[in-house]
Amino acid sequence: MQTKKTIFFLLLIFPLALSAQIKKKLTDLVAQTESAVFKVYSYDEYANSESTGSGFFISSDGIALTNHHVIDDTKIGFIKTQDGMIFQIDHIIEVDTIADIAKIKINSGDFKFNYLKISNQKIRKGEEIFIIGNPWGLESVVSDGIISSIRENISFTSIQYTAPMSAGSSGSPIFNMYGKVIGIVTSGFDGTSQNLNFGTLLNNIKLYNPLLSNTNLTPNTKLIYKNLINKNDFSIVLKTIEFSEKLTKIRLLFSNFNLAWDTTVIASSIGEESSWKIEDVKTKKIYSLVYSSLGTWKNPTQVPYGFTQEFELHFLPFKENIADTINLLNDEFGSDFSFLNIAMNSNNPNLNHLKQINTKFDFINEKESLSQYKTDALFCIANKKYDCAFNYLYKILSNIETESEAAYFYQLNASVCLSMGDTTKALKSLEESIANDPSKHLYQFNSYYLKNSIGKSEEALNNISAAIVIVPDYLYYRRERYDLNIQLNNYKNAFNDADYCIKNSINSLSPTDYFIRAYSLEMMKEGIGNEKSCEDYNSAINLSNNSDYINYIKTEFLKNCN
Repeated sequence: MQTKKTIFFLLLIFPLALSAQIKKKLTDLVAQTESAVFKVYSYDEYANSESTGSGFFISSDGIALTNHHVIDDTKIGFIKTQDGMIFQIDHIIEVDTIADIAKIKINSGDFKFNYLKISNQKIRKGEEIFIIGNPWGLESVVSDGIISSIRENISFTSIQYTAPMSAGSSGSPIFNMYGKVIGIVTSGFDGTSQNLNFGTLLNNIKLYNPLLSNTNLTPNTKLIYKNLINKNDFSIVLKTIEFSEKLTKIRLLFSNFNLAWDTTVIASSIGEESSWKIEDVKTKKIYSLVYSSLGTWKNPTQVPYGFTQEFELHFLPFKENIADTINLLNDEFGSDFSFLNIAMNSNNPNLNHLKQINTKFDFINEKESLSQYKTDALFCIANKKYDCAFNYLYKILSNIETESEAAYFYQLNASVCLSMGDTTKALKSLEESIANDPSKHLYQFNSYYLKNSIGKSEEALNNISAAIVIVPDYLYYRRERYDLNIQLNNYKNAFNDADYCIKNSINSLSPTDYFIRAYSLEMMKEGIGNEKSCEDYNSAINLSNNSDYINYIKTEFLKNCN
């Protein structure tokens, strides 16, 4: 009998001893489970970062859970695992908008993930729990507490718990002390010491409302994240490509940092040979532009200095198999806005961004993509927040790896210096830019413009001439040069540029071209009132709609003509 009593006594205390042992092993439980928890990054259709959240895998092939509100407005979604691997969200499988749950599929190929098991045990008020999430962007943070209340709703059970949570933790798993998931974090109240938080019970993950509200994260539409800076002109960035059975859409970003233009214009024509088009690199098939969100050349889109313009292009769809590599071609601008050899798969973004902690910003990770720093710097400059701009410029400088990146940094730095009225520093920065990359015509032009504005005409002439060597058919530069040559009494050179513009202009013939050619010819050997100059003065009058300009030519120059 003594033996039986001893065994019975041991059976009674064994569950208590086991429970106490498990509770002491929270560190082990975290080590076993945290690799299945990931951070969600949400982007809009222009690849702009919008928000972050959390999620976790429930199968090894990339099926995962997060909150519906985390991915509801997401156009492109990525996840970063606990060990730093990045994967794109392929599509939403189903959602429950009431319980705030979304089941998603991660585009993982053959990669196998660690995943979590859902508990089917009944939960109890006062039960200890722990959570692994990403509050305020801080990755893989553990907190613990208890279930403070269980609330039954019409279609789901809500768990109220005390484990501290902050923004960014939405979609985190709620664990019991056996390391199984009992729920998913959904919401909390501010101003409550982070102890009044809620989640949804997951003992049955059959979703109540499987209707998709997000039309982008679906198998029928694919959105590709690129964020590629144009190699020929850093003012334009290819942001995303979207393709479906109906259309191929390409979204771009243009930044105006031409120092001569308070406002510049961009436009697109449809049906013209020079307009945007997609070329399949393999088959050489051309897909034509059918829509542009930019204005037409008669009514172009205006972009003030220091500002950016997002725009969207629509092309005929890929009827056959989707191309592996494409060229995006354009011949409408003085700059070459074309992008060559674009792979039709997403680039992985660098997911180390600024994180907000409490009420201040802090740099959690110093390494970030130059594209993101560029975007942030441009935003600060456009809003005249120069301290902010210099901060990002320093980040760019700290991560420069190539001479072209250094050249672009000095262009941005010159823009900030000039906006603050420091012409000397701006000019020095522009010279550094050209020293690093003399092949960019905009860099040469900006240096020309600043030198010309402060009276360094001969040096300015060298820069504008270098720009014209790079883009000889960009008539705007030639017109700038003929004005400068007139100032320097270089009439032969001015004549040559004006003559070039007249003979090579397609849709942009200017009355000033004829006027400069006529005036230059008069100041050369032909003399005032020669026959050829008089013909050009009349041509300038016929092209002009400005009555004051017409009267000026008539009274000052045509009076010498017979």
